[in-house]
Amino acid sequence: MKKNKLTGKQINILINLLFVALFAFSYFYIYTGFENKTIAAQEEIKTKKQEIRDQERMLSEEVTLQQNLEQVNSQLQEIIDEYPVNIAKEDNFMFIEQMEKALDIDISSLDVKDGSLLYQTILPIRNEDGTEIFQATTDADTVNETEPSVTDITDAAPLEDLSIADTAAEDVQNEVEEPTIQTMIGMQTLVSMNFVSTYEGFKRLVDYIKNYPDKTVIDNVVVSYDSSTGNLAGSLVLKRFALTGTGKAYQPPYIEDISIGTKNIFGTN
Repeated sequence: MKKNKLTGKQINILINLLFVALFAFSYFYIYTGFENKTIAAQEEIKTKKQEIRDQERMLSEEVTLQQNLEQVNSQLQEIIDEYPVNIAKEDNFMFIEQMEKALDIDISSLDVKDGSLLYQTILPIRNEDGTEIFQATTDADTVNETEPSVTDITDAAPLEDLSIADTAAEDVQNEVEEPTIQTMIGMQTLVSMNFVSTYEGFKRLVDYIKNYPDKTVIDNVVVSYDSSTGNLAGSLVLKRFALTGTGKAYQPPYIEDISIGTKNIFGTN
């Protein structure tokens, strides 16, 4: 039987077909794969660049917010510093005495009230070093009235319900140890007085109260003119304010020695 032999032309055709097949395989499976990976890498690079820009923008905003926060805290501290931590009756007596000495005013009667709650702020109370104070709620009696104790839960629970008992016990413990924030409290005292003064002295009185370092305001004033003396006679109600829990230590007023008069009012000694 005669065998068919491939001619040189046929061999060249087969070789060309093989190269075409290899090229097609390389294009569809290798080049296309690399192209897809390149596109995916470019998309990832684009996403990373956007993330970097967002991070830079957020960092810039964080710096601005931090600066604004520091400015707000500084302004808040300036406001807090305007208020004393406490105003006792002695403080009000010394305030009136100093005011009477500094101004052309005679006070004929005076009524000083005890301090009263004015406003519950949202500002946490502070230590003297400025750190905030947190106090844990540990009133066991209150907890026992609302929740069973851990021992009662575990003793009453069957073995298969111990996980439930443990969860309930943990809830009770979390409720006991959950911190609560104590806040600064605004206080006010009322000082009422009857006075006599000149017109110029009354104007200095208003200016004195307006510029007094500790926050003090005129709540009510009634003034009448005395044509016989040319002076003003009237009544004045002042409100003086304090802010507790600011971390400042209360300094009692310094009161000089007070003369108590004669030793014996009857003059027998």
